[in-house]
Amino acid sequence: MAKVLVVDDDVRLADLIAEVLRREGHSVVCSASGTEALAIVESCSPDLMLLDFQMPDMNGRAVLAAIRRVDGSMPFPVLMFTGGRTADVDEVLGLRDGAVDYIKKGVPRSVLLARIETALQRAPRRSHVLARGRLVIDLRTQRVRLGEEDIELKTRPFLLMAYLAEREGEVVTRDELLREIWGTAYPGFSHAVDQAVYEVRRALRDRAWIQTVPRRGYRFVRRA
Repeated sequence: MAKVLVVDDDVRLADLIAEVLRREGHSVVCSASGTEALAIVESCSPDLMLLDFQMPDMNGRAVLAAIRRVDGSMPFPVLMFTGGRTADVDEVLGLRDGAVDYIKKGVPRSVLLARIETALQRAPRRSHVLARGRLVIDLRTQRVRLGEEDIELKTRPFLLMAYLAEREGEVVTRDELLREIWGTAYPGFSHAVDQAVYEVRRALRDRAWIQTVPRRGYRFVRRA
């Protein structure tokens, strides 16, 4: 599971891409502008960014320049989205600026996923295992161990637990969990969040791993 930031002022297209990626088990955040994307990167660095080349506030090259490190390297792979108006010279400049690949809008789903997987495989390895006290969460295999015991969880509860564990100590709202795990902003689905929390607590046999914060959401707390 990777954290992917999709940046495109075409909100409908961004939502479609996000849904495709979530079905593959990735965590996705969408941004409609370069300025907003930079704020997201500052607060929570993604594993990969899909970046629209042409946006109203700043183009893709400007976003690349803003996230590029002092030594010229990039903190994570960036794949550029291009439409029919992008010239070949712009693609060349974008690649020189740090983008790892260009993807034409409208490519088949299989091509998009293959390009993303290739970029993730070539990126410097991050740990995909979360160790939280006795609880060990493998993000790639979706396996969970509590001490010496294997824990069985379905996909949604697993993704919810992993999302909270990555943000250990932070309060995460139901709205954020709905958006990131279920890919919807419809508040009528909030019962699904509560049910997933219940399933995690039951599997771990200790409610204290996930604390309820009244009128706000949930917080992951490491247990001894």
